Amino acid sequence: MQKEDLDFFKIWFLDYVDQFSSPEVFIQENVELKIKHTARVCENILLLAKAENLEEKDCRLAESIALFHDLGRFEQFTKYRTFKDSESEDHALLGVKILENAGILSILSREEEDIILKAVGYHNRMEIPKCTETTREFLFYLKLIRDADKLDILKLVSEDYEKEEEFRNPALELNIPDTPGCSENIVADILNNRMAKLADVKKPE
Repeated sequence: MQKEDLDFFKIWFLDYVDQFSSPEVFIQENVELKIKHTARVCENILLLAKAENLEEKDCRLAESIALFHDLGRFEQFTKYRTFKDSESEDHALLGVKILENAGILSILSREEEDIILKAVGYHNRMEIPKCTETTREFLFYLKLIRDADKLDILKLVSEDYEKEEEFRNPALELNIPDTPGCSENIVADILNNRMAKLADVKKPE
């Protein structure tokens, strides 16, 4: 990927998200939250990519994935007023649809376009596809975006929970009461090095 390709994507992204600016404070705050989140995920993925000694062209591909990974969030939140896929629609698949309809990735090679679309589409999945010879490179970039994304989500959520309850962002809340105890299923998953399920994040019995 060339530098001018990434520059074009950044300009397109800003033009795209600008249409979701709203006079409604709740929507505007969360549109801005996702713009800032995207910028930090771009920073995170570059740190990870450079730590893996990727070439500049490959770093640009990684950054493009980060730039587009939450593209569907803006339409999702404006339409449904929530970031919960279970109460709206899969934001990753929505992002893929937006990219395909816009056709902006056609300036890239077929391989690069395919990696971006698949990485965006799978970045929020509970499980990732099994690695094969044909998916090895895609799997590498998918792991990069999942790690870069989760690093910032951890930051966002932990900072929000440090606030007094009345100042927290309801769009980030799971509406679980702050009571003693913990979910046994979540603890078991952590101890057994397994992915925890959102459905198990609940008030202890």
